[in-house]
Amino acid sequence: MDLDQLDQERGGTLWVRNAGETIPLRPASSLPWKATVQATGSVNYFMDFVWPRAVPVVRWRAVAAHAAWIRHNGLPVIDQQRRLVYMMQKYGEGVEYDLRHHLGVSAGQLWRDRRWRELLGYIDNLPANSQMNRLLSNDEEYMEAALSKRKGGDGPARPSMADWGQLESQMATLIDAVNRNTMVTHAVGAGKKAQPIKIDPFPRPATAAEKVEKRLQKKRHEELVGLLLPAKRAEQVS
Repeated sequence: MDLDQLDQERGGTLWVRNAGETIPLRPASSLPWKATVQATGSVNYFMDFVWPRAVPVVRWRAVAAHAAWIRHNGLPVIDQQRRLVYMMQKYGEGVEYDLRHHLGVSAGQLWRDRRWRELLGYIDNLPANSQMNRLLSNDEEYMEAALSKRKGGDGPARPSMADWGQLESQMATLIDAVNRNTMVTHAVGAGKKAQPIKIDPFPRPATAAEKVEKRLQKKRHEELVGLLLPAKRAEQVS
């Protein structure tokens, strides 16, 4: 966790300096949720919904104020906000139950306070037996979207560990189970002469051990090349 960022998540009115004046910027909690998403994703919408209309400002100051306002209100980046909105719209009752049952906190209060980074963190770390994960495992639309990302080539690059939570782990396990069932069904239905199909496991983040091993392998390869190439050059000279 970025502790400097956490220090800046104060909420409430943000005061900024502009052309020698101190300007109050309204808190995200005072905006409708759609306006909050729009103001986060666009400086222009930020100027429409947050910046005082009667106060002129140059573009670079508006951009800086926009970034400071996002940090001050503890808002996640726009893609994460859209994911949060999707989950709250489709699974809001399950999320509300889970957070109250498992953590003793109110999803509604966090939502209204626009503490969305914190809310998303709670959702992503819900236990496997949560209502949220049960609902998600039965969501064909979400499953189709997750599987479609793997079409073409060798699939997507391995995700970052920073973006990997309980929710992503449960989805990966579920997708692998569906793929295994597909391979078994194909083998049984096609008979002995059938060409086997192979579906790679859903990509997981690289662990620290895997990254270290990869660096060690590269180092060993470079050392081996360093030993062989001088001998090869000597043979060419002689």
